[in-house]
Amino acid sequence: RSFGGCAHSYADYDDVQVDLKDKDWDIQPLETDTDWLTHNYEPLEPFTVSRFFIHDEGFEGDAPDGLFSLQIKADSAFGSGAHPTTKGCLQAMAELKAQGVCPWNVLDMGTGSGILALAGWKLWKTPILAVDNDPRAVDLALAHQEINKIPGGASNVIIEHS
Repeated sequence: RSFGGCAHSYADYDDVQVDLKDKDWDIQPLETDTDWLTHNYEPLEPFTVSRFFIHDEGFEGDAPDGLFSLQIKADSAFGSGAHPTTKGCLQAMAELKAQGVCPWNVLDMGTGSGILALAGWKLWKTPILAVDNDPRAVDLALAHQEINKIPGGASNVIIEHS
């Protein structure tokens, strides 16, 4: 089976050694006074996390060369990419890709905005299931899927309510 340039067989993973502990991570203390709900409604200034260029609908232009563009609109669902936990996940995913990891499929449980599911598809072009128990989050994730021109269906990205 092959997706996104990754030919899969179980033998592919026999010798894979993943090392994330010695990387140059951007570790920051969490700001406990930040009202993240209010923050998510503010215009999103374009920024980069690893291989991802994240922006809102107000950005005009192209992503810098070599970076994957992710358009995320300001809304109430968690996952603009600005929160340190989301940044950390995006950094870890890009590092796994750089180390040759090609997953058979990806689960984004509690998808929120869908940013991690969409980033995973851009990295690996492998089937992704994104699930959330908040119907508004599912609607937003589906909107982001469409905005970012990520195909749906069993071999691509499926976003659904749990």
